[in-house]
Amino acid sequence: MRYLRFVSAVALLPMVQPALAAPEISGSYSLSSTELCQAVLKTDGARTPGVMKNGLAVANFDNSSGTVSGTLAEIGGDLVVWTNATTGLSQDSRSFDVSYSNTGTTFTVNGVTLNVAYGSVQGGIAQSFQWNGANSNGCLIIGTAIHQ
Repeated sequence: MRYLRFVSAVALLPMVQPALAAPEISGSYSLSSTELCQAVLKTDGARTPGVMKNGLAVANFDNSSGTVSGTLAEIGGDLVVWTNATTGLSQDSRSFDVSYSNTGTTFTVNGVTLNVAYGSVQGGIAQSFQWNGANSNGCLIIGTAIHQ
């Protein structure tokens, strides 16, 4: 009878799994990121060509300060090119130093919160991670980071 009461009591406990701790994102990572914004052609003839950008960087993530810095090499331009109305691709290089944070399911960089999936973790540090989501302009952002 005692056994039955114990099993019954255990069965009534909520089935809660503890949240897994997010791995640290710390150190040097090779990054690749793509941004795609839809082109829009309105019924009144107004049009927005959309945007496409691809960037590569080696970035240093400082977990203690919550900042990431590096130099980005980016190629981008209008998604749709209309003759005499839009331009093609151009290349740019610029430095960045922005805030970041992460949880088990999100990666927030420069105030934009994205979905995240982590690869292997060694010593508590993510050896790779991927992200996707949308920015405030409704543009798709996807990327990959590999620990160096």
